[in-house]
Amino acid sequence: MKRNTCLVVLFTCMVLITIRCSKDYLNLAPNNVLTLDNYYQTQDDAIAAVNACYSPAQGIYNGAAWHIGDIMSDITDLGGGGGGDGLETAELDNFTLTSFNPIVKIMWTQCYLGIQRANIVLEKVPGIPGMSPSIRTRCLGEARFLRGFYYFQLARLFGDVPFYTAPITVEASKSISRTAASEVYAQVIEDLKLAGDSLPSKYNGTDIGRATGGAAKGMLASVYLTLGDKANAASKAMEVIQSNTYALWSDYGDNFKLENENGKESLFEIQYRNSGGCFCDYGQGQKLNCFFAPRSQN
Repeated sequence: MKRNTCLVVLFTCMVLITIRCSKDYLNLAPNNVLTLDNYYQTQDDAIAAVNACYSPAQGIYNGAAWHIGDIMSDITDLGGGGGGDGLETAELDNFTLTSFNPIVKIMWTQCYLGIQRANIVLEKVPGIPGMSPSIRTRCLGEARFLRGFYYFQLARLFGDVPFYTAPITVEASKSISRTAASEVYAQVIEDLKLAGDSLPSKYNGTDIGRATGGAAKGMLASVYLTLGDKANAASKAMEVIQSNTYALWSDYGDNFKLENENGKESLFEIQYRNSGGCFCDYGQGQKLNCFFAPRSQN
């Protein structure tokens, strides 16, 4: 009797094991990891993804753009020889750049990080179900604007650069060749035109600071001017002026007051949080209060 009972129990266990294995219970995919395949499900996912496209611009204007744009011009002078004046800054000031310069690396890597994120948004957001049509259009317009913005920085600094308009893998990025700057500029113009036509003229509340149609048209005017196309540059600039969305302060200094941030003269600003000091990272805090102030002052 005991033997029969044991055989029944053994048989039952074998059946249960067979059933569980046949349903692949032991080969479950992890559901606690976000991937490109499982993330883009809701409108909030789309907005968060677009927000991520803006963040590389914070690093650019914290750690690269003002070095390259100001220190390499006659707008600013290299500082007084303190600890903040590194060799990489002196290379820019003296036009003795090497391929190892970390400031140039920041500009290059942050631009391509923004481009990759924008490409992913443009690929994934159209397929998200249940989105508000206006929010979908806005998200795609912002991604177009930001991709155009990042490629514009690269083309005018480096000329021919690696160019792609769809997400790529790390492996693929290692072998991609350079594309003629003229082709890159053609895509920049296309992106900014589409953004200018699809983005709203202004925002309210927490959306203030997002790219607008005016920002896209203003940047497009700058692109045309960079290319020497003065007629189209003037035409796009006039569209911005005649939109009646922007105006000049009566006192030029008012443009730089904290209470006038994102004010009536502003087409587009990189948004930061209060860094709480000088030595913030290349993230959401702004460090220009340190580098453009007298020594030992924030």
